[in-house]
Amino acid sequence: MRRFTLVVLVAFLCMFAACSFTTNFVIVNESDSPVIVRYEIKEFHGEFYLPDKPVVVAASELGEDQPEWKPIEFEVDEATRSVTTQLMPGEALRIARLNSYMGHDNPNSAHHFQIRTITISGARGQLNLTDEQARTTFTEVSLSLYTLTYK
Repeated sequence: MRRFTLVVLVAFLCMFAACSFTTNFVIVNESDSPVIVRYEIKEFHGEFYLPDKPVVVAASELGEDQPEWKPIEFEVDEATRSVTTQLMPGEALRIARLNSYMGHDNPNSAHHFQIRTITISGARGQLNLTDEQARTTFTEVSLSLYTLTYK
């Protein structure tokens, strides 16, 4: 009986481990010039820290299973809980990762999205997104990728 319980427990744990995935939230610059991206992190208990450091990859690599994300220079303003960086044409900027994001309509997934506002400024104008709009403007490409495109 003890062995059966152990086998069932291991099978149960493996089943949940197989369902886990990471979803990347990525801003893509499809314009002809650099853009400035600024986003604010939601309030949380404790000392401020960045849940995810911003990283970039060529936008053409987004379809790959494991693109090679590269560090990017960015500024952090702890007082406003904001991150500001420049995104070059043809680049994709990852600003957030969530474990097992189940879509925009899932209230649990919405609760875990850590970005409060997003502002993208470029030659074609400024895009300002706040609260739910900052999350739901991202388009689902796959379970592991949601993108917001500046053209």
